[in-house]
Amino acid sequence: MATLVDYLVRVDTSPREARAFRTNPRRAMRSAGLSKKHQAALLSRNPELIRRFITEEKPLDVSLCLINRLFSPI
Repeated sequence: MATLVDYLVRVDTSPREARAFRTNPRRAMRSAGLSKKHQAALLSRNPELIRRFITEEKPLDVSLCLINRLFSPI
């Protein structure tokens, strides 16, 4: 099963993963092996919820995560 942080990094750094996520996020996340709770968090686009799950996974790496750029409203 993929971790949320690893998946977000792949979506940010891989054009193929990013395209798959933009095209069909549910299928892309399921194929990557993301847990149902993490899938629901990403689909919610709720930065606080996503940040909470990231902090639970890797508390020291939160400042390095690209969550603000990926899920902040423009």
